[in-house]
Amino acid sequence: MHQLRVIDGKLFIATRTGKRETFLPPDQVIADAQQAITRASAIIADLRDREQATQSLLESALLSLEPTSQHRLDLGVLAQEIKAHERDAAQAHALIVEVDELLLNHTAEQIRREDAERFAAILKPFSDFLTTTSKDQTHVC
Repeated sequence: MHQLRVIDGKLFIATRTGKRETFLPPDQVIADAQQAITRASAIIADLRDREQATQSLLESALLSLEPTSQHRLDLGVLAQEIKAHERDAAQAHALIVEVDELLLNHTAEQIRREDAERFAAILKPFSDFLTTTSKDQTHVC
């Protein structure tokens, strides 16, 4: 889980790894995640090409009645590697979504706070008037 921290008026994403906590600007975290997605996508494309080539070898071996166990093993390994890189890409994408959500929540909270302050400033003369008039009035029953 990541947290948004404000340090010296600047936003940082805090990431905890064991006892160590690192702070990076949100744009750097997003850029790193996008690079991870790009790398994973390139690796997946290469693995899919290798998978297709291995599938062709398997089909050729089947047609020529040659042993296919090594090709099947290779396909299994390739499938696992593809899943691992797809998982890496999905985690990087989830990180981008999480950082975007943290930034959005922070911005929304700032807007709420500023609106509340503005609203209080607008209503202050009325509140002061009502407070002073209610103190000045005496109720006679």
